[in-house]
Amino acid sequence: MSEKETRQAIVMAAIQLLGQKGFANVSMNDIVKVSGISKGGVYWHFKSKDDIILAIFDFFFDAQLDLLNQTLAGEGKASDKLKRIFQLATEEAEVNLPPPLEFYALAVRNEALKGRMSDYFDGYCQRVIELLQQGIDAGEFQISDPRMAAINIISLMEGVVLLGLSIPHMWDLKAQVNSAIDVVLRGINKRD
Repeated sequence: MSEKETRQAIVMAAIQLLGQKGFANVSMNDIVKVSGISKGGVYWHFKSKDDIILAIFDFFFDAQLDLLNQTLAGEGKASDKLKRIFQLATEEAEVNLPPPLEFYALAVRNEALKGRMSDYFDGYCQRVIELLQQGIDAGEFQISDPRMAAINIISLMEGVVLLGLSIPHMWDLKAQVNSAIDVVLRGINKRD
């Protein structure tokens, strides 16, 4: 197994455990056991559980930015791309994320994680601004401040996904995401 594959096996084991037990209840020994990598091998790649958490943040953030880049580069109207971004965020969150409130709580309490999250959301915001500008340039959207609109769109999407995953008995997440997309598009679509 290459070093990259070994690191990935450790990160994937930690993601699985976080989803099952939560950060506070996962030990390095748990990660060793689930990953199938020796204790020395795990510690060779990651000096602490915090280092593994940083790698998990990078894993999720890199995957999300890759999906955004693919969506932006694709063909189609800006409104269809925006819908796709909302849907992709929901699909990823339903399948892969550790408990969402814990994910955010970790970032609030840890400066390194907070920095990673800040960098991610800056990149995310820049891509949504680019998408909104595509819609403005095509005459599809009417937005006076694309940056503020992007921040509001991201906040809405993150909030819907966060609440939907945290209290799933309250509503159907996919239906709520579709409703949020509808609200956003009604607000930014150019009116004739």
